[in-house]
Amino acid sequence: MIKYDRIKSDFVLLISILLLLCLFEVVMRNILKKMFGSNYNIQPISKYDPDLGWEFSGERWQKPFGYGDFLITFDKNGSRIFDKDSSSIKNLSTPNSANNLIIGNSIVMAQHFPYRETFSGILNFSTAGFDGYSVYQIVKKFKKSYSNKNWNNIVLVLSPLDIMDKENAKSRQDKIIIFNQAIDMNNIFYNQLKSLSLLRLYVLTQETNQKKAIKMKLDISEMNNNINNKYKDPHIDSRSFVEWKNALSDLISMSMGMGNDRKFFLVLSPTLDQVIFARYNPNIVFEIEKKFNEVCISLKVTKCLNLVREFPSDLKITDIFIDNTHYNKLGHKIVAKKIETMLSNSNLNQFQGSLYGKNDI
Repeated sequence: MIKYDRIKSDFVLLISILLLLCLFEVVMRNILKKMFGSNYNIQPISKYDPDLGWEFSGERWQKPFGYGDFLITFDKNGSRIFDKDSSSIKNLSTPNSANNLIIGNSIVMAQHFPYRETFSGILNFSTAGFDGYSVYQIVKKFKKSYSNKNWNNIVLVLSPLDIMDKENAKSRQDKIIIFNQAIDMNNIFYNQLKSLSLLRLYVLTQETNQKKAIKMKLDISEMNNNINNKYKDPHIDSRSFVEWKNALSDLISMSMGMGNDRKFFLVLSPTLDQVIFARYNPNIVFEIEKKFNEVCISLKVTKCLNLVREFPSDLKITDIFIDNTHYNKLGHKIVAKKIETMLSNSNLNQFQGSLYGKNDI
């Protein structure tokens, strides 16, 4: 009888704890909704994939996240297509790309703006931009969804923060899957776990701190005195560079293997920190620039465009960037013009834009 009473007591205690946790969850969700608004609850725009990590699909209204009054839309391959807007809710076709493809990560996906306002949309290129993807995921995705089409021009946009070895890339991929609520795990239990208030509080706090840091950095004079070396000139270890370069080589081989008349272009998209620092230090040469040039030469890329010093110095940094790596509307227009010049320029010079601080266009 004593044993039974103890089991009963433990059971009641367990139930009480569970009820308290449920109550805590309800209270915390309401608090977070008031603190962060509709940004608290994220509607998934990607689904878990065991090989790629996640693939984008469907559509999502972006206004609740402060990105504008449009519905970001993806085709069957996960590519961004013409968006729906609030004034005309209808499906629109995939861009008439003339067999031109721009690939990359969130810089290319550019979910902050409607497709037509991104550099891919301005150029009217097919857009294979995938938020959070490493170059290893991009290679797999290209092979799966894009390698069977005869592209005329393929443009890969790189960030200085992209260079990492396979192990670190996989670790980052796993963390994104665990913490990012925009990824539908195809499992109600896992989806509910990812939406727990404490986990969301942690993620939202990190995002808020990032926004505050970026806001501080937008003051150019303060930024010049408090440069963040992680974003200005990230250290590139030899192992990471070799594995990253090998992945690029695989991607270029697949691309060029489609035909002898195919062209492959590389674009180095700088961080906000690099653009500011280069303005104050015109003779600075970042390590990523040296590695970028090395890759262009050794992999025999058609042309390479370095954007580090290609933004007019009289422009405010807020006119170019919306955060540390993503462009504002004017930034997208400038990048589109630079890529267009690179593609149309008959100059045989492999390097376009800034090369070691000198303008070659």
